[in-house]
Amino acid sequence: MVRFYGPGILPLHAVVIFFLLVSAACTHPRNRLDVDISGVGIPPVEVKRYEEALFSVPADSLYRSLDDLASGYSFFTGSGPIDSSDWLRLKAFITDPLLRGIAADCLEAFPDLKKLEQELTLAFRYYRFHFSNAPLPVVYSFISGLDCDHPVLFTDTVLAIGLDVYLGADYEPYRSIGIPLYRLQWLRPEYMIVDAVAAMAGFRMDDSRTGSTFLDLAIFEGKLLYFMDALLPGCPDSLKMKYTRRQMNWVKNAEQDIWAFLLENEFLYSTDVEKIRKFFTDGPFTAVFSNESPARLGGWIGWQIVRSYMRNHPEVSLEDMMSTYDAQAILMKSGYKPARSSRI
Repeated sequence: MVRFYGPGILPLHAVVIFFLLVSAACTHPRNRLDVDISGVGIPPVEVKRYEEALFSVPADSLYRSLDDLASGYSFFTGSGPIDSSDWLRLKAFITDPLLRGIAADCLEAFPDLKKLEQELTLAFRYYRFHFSNAPLPVVYSFISGLDCDHPVLFTDTVLAIGLDVYLGADYEPYRSIGIPLYRLQWLRPEYMIVDAVAAMAGFRMDDSRTGSTFLDLAIFEGKLLYFMDALLPGCPDSLKMKYTRRQMNWVKNAEQDIWAFLLENEFLYSTDVEKIRKFFTDGPFTAVFSNESPARLGGWIGWQIVRSYMRNHPEVSLEDMMSTYDAQAILMKSGYKPARSSRI
C-alpha cells in the first residue's frame, strides 16, 4: 500500500532516522562506566552454603535440626515455626536419590566458592558506588532441583545461587530433563556471576512501567544489560548476552543490517506479539535472518542504544537511567548509529 503525506510531513520512522543521524554527529564524552571505586570499601562477600548445611543432616535427625537450620537459613526455611508439613517437605527433599547425587556433585565441583566470592565482592563495590543507599545482600548457595529457568533468587537483602545449574554443559542430568542443546552452554561456572548480577538488575526494574512496543522491550532489556556493564566492567559481552564467539561475531557484523530491517519493517513501534517474540525469546537462532544468527536480537539492539545514550549523557547516573521508562526519549537522545555491517 502506498502512503501519502502532506507537505512537510514525514512518516514517524523517517523522523526517527533524521534525529538519530543528526545526534550521531555529536562527539561522545567520556565513558560513564569509567568510575573509580578505590574509595568504596565493603566487607568481603562470604557465601553461606545452605546445601552443605541441609544435606549434611541425617534424615532421622532432621526434625531435631530444624531450629539450627532456621537460625542460619531462614530465607529457605521461613522465619516462623516449622510445622510438620515443612518437615516432611524437607525430608523428602534431602532423601531424594537424584537430589542427593546432585548435592554430592556440587560439593565435589565446588569445594569452595572463593572465586565467586571475589567476583561478587568486586561487583558489590560497583553496586555500592552507583546505588549508595542500597543494602548489600547476604549471599547463599543452594540446590535448586535443576531449576534452570530460575538459577538465581534476589531480593534487596538476599542473593541465592543454585549451584546445581552450573555443573557444566556435559553434566548428564541436564540432558535427561530435556534442556535444549543451545542452553547447555549457559550451565557453566562462569555464568554464576553473570546470572547473579542479571537478577540484581531485574529487581531494580519495574515491569509494570514498561510499555508493550518493540522499542519499549528493547530498551528494557538494554537497561538490564547496561547495569551488567556497570557492575561487571571486565566481563565479555558474549557472557552477558550468553552468545558463543561465532554468534558474537555475527551480531557485531550484522548490527547495521538488523537496525535497517527493524526500521524498514516498522518494528520499533509495533505491539504485534508474534512479531516481537521473534526478537526476544530464547532459541538457537533468529528465524528472520539465518541459522547462524543468535536469538534475542531485540535485547542486543536495545543494549547498543542504551550504551550510546549513556555515552552521550554522562550527567545521567546509572540509578537515574534505570528509573527512566520513556523508551522513545532514550532512543531520540541516544545518538545511536549502528556499526557498519558486513553482508548477513
